Amino acid sequence: MALLMPAFAYAQTAQNIINIVDIVALILNRMVGIFIIIALMWFIWGLYEYIESESKDPGKRKNGIERMVMGTVAFFVIVSIWGLVRFLQNSLGIQGSSSNLRNEEIPFVGGQVQR
Repeated sequence: MALLMPAFAYAQTAQNIINIVDIVALILNRMVGIFIIIALMWFIWGLYEYIESESKDPGKRKNGIERMVMGTVAFFVIVSIWGLVRFLQNSLGIQGSSSNLRNEEIPFVGGQVQR
C-alpha cells in the first residue's frame, strides 16, 4: 500500500516502480542460474552414486539413476521456462530489464504519467 501512496498524491512514482521491478528482475535472473547449478549438481550426485555402486548395492544404483533422471528433468524444465520467458519478451518487445520503458509508457492509478 505504501508504494501506491505517491500515486494518490500525484507524485512521481515511475522511477520507484522501475527500481522495484529492476531489483525483482535481477533477483529472478540470479535465481535461474542458481537453479541450473543445483540441477546440474543433483545430476552429478546421481551419476556418482551410480558409478560408485556399480556392482555393490543395487538400491544405491537405482537411487543414482533416479537422481540423474530428476536432475535432467529439472534442468529441462528450468531451461524451457527460461526460453519461454525470453520468447515472450521478444514477441512483446520487452527486451531485458524494465529500465527500457519510458515514463510515458508506465501506467499508474490516475492514468498514465504526464510529461
